[in-house]
Amino acid sequence: MKIKIEKTIDIDEAPGEAKRSLSMAVDHAISVHKLMENLSKEADNEVINANSLNDNIHKIRECLFEMDLTLSDASAILINYQAATAQEAASRKQLSENEE
Repeated sequence: MKIKIEKTIDIDEAPGEAKRSLSMAVDHAISVHKLMENLSKEADNEVINANSLNDNIHKIRECLFEMDLTLSDASAILINYQAATAQEAASRKQLSENEE
């Protein structure tokens, strides 16, 4: 079972956090690719082992789920980063206008 957690990071850390999440998603995609290759080879056998195929399908689906969660995390980081940088730029603009 998974639980969702949230954490607060420095704005300067956001791009690195997003990059780490995306790297993890790539790792999941590589795992899915390998599992799919194995599934395809196993499905090509003359004698089909339904239990084994279903086990492999389950592993693929779990990996896809993990990849989706990781991509969701990366997206949330980037959305919040974009909003924070826009707000920071607007604040700087307002300060600059007030000084004039």
